[in-house]
Amino acid sequence: MRILFVAYAYKRDGKCESLSAYTLAQAIRNCGHTITVLTKHVPQGPEAISINTQFLNGQVFRGKLQLHYFEFIARAYLLARRMQGSYDLIHHISPIHFRLPNPLANLNVPFIWGPVGGSIEYPSGFETILKCEPFVQRLRRFDKMRLSWDPLMRNTLKRAARIVVTTNAARDVLPEQYRDKSIVIPEIIPRPLFEPATTTENYIFCSGRLVPYKAIDLLLHAYAQCQFERTKLWITGDGPERVRLEALIKELGLQQQVRLFGLVPRDENLRLMAGARFCVFPALNEAFGHVNVEAMMLGKPVIVTDWGGPSDIVQDNVTGFKVLGRNPEEHIGLLAQRMLRLLQDSTLCRIMGERARDQVLHKYSQETIGHRYDDLYRSLSIYPLCKSEEIDQFN
Repeated sequence: MRILFVAYAYKRDGKCESLSAYTLAQAIRNCGHTITVLTKHVPQGPEAISINTQFLNGQVFRGKLQLHYFEFIARAYLLARRMQGSYDLIHHISPIHFRLPNPLANLNVPFIWGPVGGSIEYPSGFETILKCEPFVQRLRRFDKMRLSWDPLMRNTLKRAARIVVTTNAARDVLPEQYRDKSIVIPEIIPRPLFEPATTTENYIFCSGRLVPYKAIDLLLHAYAQCQFERTKLWITGDGPERVRLEALIKELGLQQQVRLFGLVPRDENLRLMAGARFCVFPALNEAFGHVNVEAMMLGKPVIVTDWGGPSDIVQDNVTGFKVLGRNPEEHIGLLAQRMLRLLQDSTLCRIMGERARDQVLHKYSQETIGHRYDDLYRSLSIYPLCKSEEIDQFN
């Protein structure tokens, strides 16, 4: 089939959403489809058409609302309308969130919206942490309402032939009347260029932006409860919470045990991850959780909050542990218990890591995800109006 991709962020050497979009395009292309990409970035390969303008050139996509997106999508719509007849299907692959409508759904060809995700609410009992979030972040609690009442969002949902969501939690964000045409397909996580470490050092690893919902402060409190044989805690990432976290480390007397590395290159992050005993990523409303999959690819069991995207990724007591307290204090205790269990049982840690690697190398590979989209495309070409029970085979 001839697929027209719409990708606001699309870079081979990009991060997160840009890299995910590029990798997905290549995976689908490898299934034999002809891919054309409309993107604001300089094209990378003969299959891409750039609609760069002087206004868009040089802008960096950082995963948040930027006004030049609307110029991008307007130009993409006009170009796609002129190109009608040269493609069989339109597939929106970026941005990967629910907050922006797509007018290309109005063109007279099947339209796939996704992967989309995010807009996950905080778990009940953690309102005190939610109040620490910036005002814009807190507005995301209204995303689910917008999907039901915003006419532009409703138009995209209504006209989409299929809606691809990244997790089951994201599917729950959709208004009920549109869930029958949704399908859960996770994002592709590029495989690291090196194998898991044969030996590990005596530290626990965490990585993420230092913002309230990542719950690094809860991790620090949990670590303080379960220090074991001088095992250290290494954390990479940067953000507005750093000063407060440094003060908390001092308050807990952990200056010699905890190290904040700041922002590090991806390869260095993976190297540090590979050398750890295990990883803890306690984010409270993670939309997906790339870092969890990366750690599991490197043979690490992970401890996560049983909420949002990580709930789909981690199999409790098999590839790691999922915990969810009724409040921050209980959550800290549960994190500490699971950390101590892995610290005390190196055999369990190794077995969980091996299972984690085996599962994610298949589930999140380019080949697996590419073939799932290939099946989805072919179902549209044969059964363009099929009902939800007819596409269950793809979930």
